[in-house]
Amino acid sequence: SYVRKELKNARIYMADKNFEEAKKSMFWIMDKLPPKKDGLPQEEVKLHQYLDALKVDLKACLDALQATGEPPAEIPLTKVDDDDPSGEAEKKHGGPRQGAGRKKIGQILRVSITLPPSEIEYINKLVNEGHVSSTAEYFRLLHMAQRSEGQLDINHFIKGEKNND
Repeated sequence: SYVRKELKNARIYMADKNFEEAKKSMFWIMDKLPPKKDGLPQEEVKLHQYLDALKVDLKACLDALQATGEPPAEIPLTKVDDDDPSGEAEKKHGGPRQGAGRKKIGQILRVSITLPPSEIEYINKLVNEGHVSSTAEYFRLLHMAQRSEGQLDINHFIKGEKNND
């Protein structure tokens, strides 16, 4: 919900010592949240608990700022309980999963080479026209062709390039 997100933002503002923005967030939340009363849904009761804790924390910071002219060295962020006010703890899907993502094709070798501008333009042209997916692929293919001791022509691997035979 928007209120949950704004609570999270207010706590971030507090941690960053941006008390004016935290105060604005707190007033926005107070405006959106229904008044406390018996029979509120558990979700709204929990939001009120977080809001009350935020009020106490913000007041302590503003009092310290007024007394010393500087924000407190450590910002108190009262924990209501183990729940997360952003609601992120409730998520049951998404996020990183074991085995997900692009599979590695080998180890990374960082290389820097110097080429004439015309050669760099040629390689970039091959990439831009889709003959190879990247400069890394171009050099990987070039290496594979060289490793085959001249038995393979790199043009054979580059999509759309004519073989010079």
